[in-house]
Amino acid sequence: MGAYDRKEATVNETDSKLRIIQVGRELLNAKDYHETVIDEIATRAGVAKGTVFFHFKSKENLFREILFSVVDDIVTMMRRVNEMHAGGLQKLRQVYDEYIDLCVKNQHLIISIQRELARGSSSDSGEVTALHREILNRFAPAGEVLREIAAQMKTDGVLKEYGAGGEALISPMVMTFAGAVGSMVHLYRSSPDFARLRDLLWGILMHGILRENVSQTILETERTQL
Repeated sequence: MGAYDRKEATVNETDSKLRIIQVGRELLNAKDYHETVIDEIATRAGVAKGTVFFHFKSKENLFREILFSVVDDIVTMMRRVNEMHAGGLQKLRQVYDEYIDLCVKNQHLIISIQRELARGSSSDSGEVTALHREILNRFAPAGEVLREIAAQMKTDGVLKEYGAGGEALISPMVMTFAGAVGSMVHLYRSSPDFARLRDLLWGILMHGILRENVSQTILETERTQL
C-alpha cells in the first residue's frame, strides 16, 4: 500500500468512527441504553458491525466515547463564546442559553454524564472511577473559561461584591448550577412554561453570583446586547 492509499484509509477510518459516534448519540438520545443495539448503530452509520468493534472494543466503550463527545461539544461551545466581542455578563448568558440548547438536544446523555459523575465520586469500582476522572479532565477547560469570563465581569464592574480573587468563586458555582439545569431540562423540556423556567433559572443564577436582586429589565437588556 502506497503513502496515498494509507492516508486515504486513515481518513476513511476516522470518518467512519465519527459517523458511528454521531449515530450512537442520536439513538441514545431517543432510546434507553439497553434498547440501543450495535446492529442498528452499524446500519444507520452505513458500516459493517465489525467496523464498530474495530473502533470500539465493546458497547460500553462506545458509550464512553459518546459521553466524551458531548462534554467536548460543551467545552468547544464555551471557548467559542469566550472569543466573542462582548461583555462578561453577556458571554455568561450566551453560555447559559447554548448550554440549555445542548441539554435539550442531548437530554439523556447529559443525565448519563451527571449519573456517572455521581457514581464515580462514591464507587469503589476502578472502571467507574476512571470514567469519572476522564469526564472531569475533559470538563477542566470549561472551568478555565468560566474563570476568564468571571475575571472580565469583574473588570466590567459587574462583580462589585467580590474582593481580590473573589471571582474564582464563580466557576465552581456555575458548574454546580449547570448540573441542576441539566436535570431541570430533562424534567420540564416539554412543559409549555419551559421558556419561563429558563429565564427563572437564569435569574436565580444571577442572584447567586451578583448577590443582589436582578430585575427582569436588566436581564432582558443584557440578553439583547450580543
